[in-house]
Amino acid sequence: MSAKDPKRNEISVPYVYTFGQVEQSIPAESSQSHENPGEVVERIGNIFDAPQDSVLIHACNCQGEWGSGIAAAMRDRFPEAYRLHRAFCKAQVVADTPVIGTTQLIPPQKEDATKSGRYWIACLFTSLRYGRRKDKPFRIAINTRDAFADLKKKLQDVSAGTNGIELIGKLYTVRINAKAFNVPWASTRRAIQLSGMKIIVINNVAIMGDKERDEVLSSMGRYGQDLEKVQQVRTGLAELHNVMQKPLAIVPANGRKRLRDGGSVDPTFADDGKHALVKRSKLGGDNQDEHENQAATTKDQSVETAIQGINA
Repeated sequence: MSAKDPKRNEISVPYVYTFGQVEQSIPAESSQSHENPGEVVERIGNIFDAPQDSVLIHACNCQGEWGSGIAAAMRDRFPEAYRLHRAFCKAQVVADTPVIGTTQLIPPQKEDATKSGRYWIACLFTSLRYGRRKDKPFRIAINTRDAFADLKKKLQDVSAGTNGIELIGKLYTVRINAKAFNVPWASTRRAIQLSGMKIIVINNVAIMGDKERDEVLSSMGRYGQDLEKVQQVRTGLAELHNVMQKPLAIVPANGRKRLRDGGSVDPTFADDGKHALVKRSKLGGDNQDEHENQAATTKDQSVETAIQGINA
């Protein structure tokens, strides 16, 4: 195939294996070096516990909507950044300027910093639209590769304009593209590696469902990421399962009240008021409080230390 073929980047590419399936790997642009691959470091924790001045990275559509997942959490925590993002997307539509495959880097906003801390917000435009009209997974992966390359350039421009003064901290993200855009994590991981940057991926297992949490922990084990914490979480969950008569479940924050079956919301696992893990018991009478105290003690000793903060 000729090197000038415009479809070169979309066919005849290598393969990688993920979760028992075969997925197309993301080819590198000619300007991207294979000699300096990026580093993907996965950790268990909460991305919003990242140090001040860090860059928080998430994947976006080009319509200015932060409606689900980590984007929705950022919209609530950083409303001024969200306002700027909406205005930016609207201006690009009016000017008919394509932004797909690029990144909007939003500096810390004073109003947001007062509420949620000083953070740079990196918005990677990986799909033109969202929902049923989202781009195909492989196209999103290609856009992710290009958006990370653009982010790298923008970060270099910021650094160059500060005369060497370090204003930007480490780069943090979650498993972007995986949920709303339905892109296999292996493809996005490959796109990050091609950026040549070190990206810390935070997995908040405390708010995941059983299936997703098990998949993430298994994947981290295969990649050799944060193995000590992975084992701590697995051990803690096993101990909790033995103590509780019912498994953990996720409920909205407005469910912070006694449940009909006598259970109660566990505030330690709350995710910024959005969700909380619930412990339930059929025990009644005087044994109810004793049972809940036993569960809380086991949780404090096993799981809490495994999921708090970021092990950067």
